[in-house]
Amino acid sequence: MANRTYCLNERNNEMRGILVIFLVSVMVTGIGCIVLGQTKFEELYDRYNLKHKKMADFLSEPNGEFLQEYKDLYSSLSYAPELAKYFAQDERLCTAFLEVTGIRKEIQYRKRGYPFDSRSHFLGLWNLGQKGLDDRLESYLKALSNNNSEEAIILENINCLGFAVLPRCFLRIKTGERRLILPIIQLLSKSSFCYAPSAPEDAKISFDQALVICKENSLKRGYRVVPPAECWRWWKDNWRSWILPLPDQDYDAIEAEIAAADPTYVPRSNNPAILDTTSER
Repeated sequence: MANRTYCLNERNNEMRGILVIFLVSVMVTGIGCIVLGQTKFEELYDRYNLKHKKMADFLSEPNGEFLQEYKDLYSSLSYAPELAKYFAQDERLCTAFLEVTGIRKEIQYRKRGYPFDSRSHFLGLWNLGQKGLDDRLESYLKALSNNNSEEAIILENINCLGFAVLPRCFLRIKTGERRLILPIIQLLSKSSFCYAPSAPEDAKISFDQALVICKENSLKRGYRVVPPAECWRWWKDNWRSWILPLPDQDYDAIEAEIAAADPTYVPRSNNPAILDTTSER
């Protein structure tokens, strides 16, 4: 009898242990189950899937892009690598991928009748990495120097390459390439591209103010642009929050380029007071 009681107690303890493990492994929430050990993005993706499934019959937009759960998928630049991976399997994530990378369709791919596979194209740009996108940008920059008649098209194509162009473009702006300023402000503020010839004088506003104005669609044709020196100051202070985590990204190399271009810049390794940024925007 004692042995039987002992066995029952052992079995009860074992079942309690299994229950504890299950409860620790899975948190039951109001919208489903979140598995412990998931990345933040995987958790957000599961939440979006659950919400999309529940709302599928009521959505005016089939992918549910207006849902907060969808917007959460591109709320941080750090989600870009996982978003690219999931986008390869889930075409619903196209808008989220474009939002987190800043990439848009270049003009030559917008021609009527042009065979265009958006997922293949955009992921192809991602897989080029920073080096490949730098090479693509360089071809546009050379064309900008050689063919002013196509200036509007070239600047828009640069804008369409997304946040990957920022390191090289800010270096060019520092050396006085004013034509890049407005397209970069439009890119960072996530505003529609609008061509304007190089302004004859500087605006007496900060770069941050220009971003706000541009987001409100107030930077119209002929608007004065922020001085190159102010653009460079902003980049030195904020570059860590805007570097796209591409497959081959080298943050140290980007920082070295900034330091080489500006002796007043203090690298992170020499300034422990600089804190990490979250890249959430």
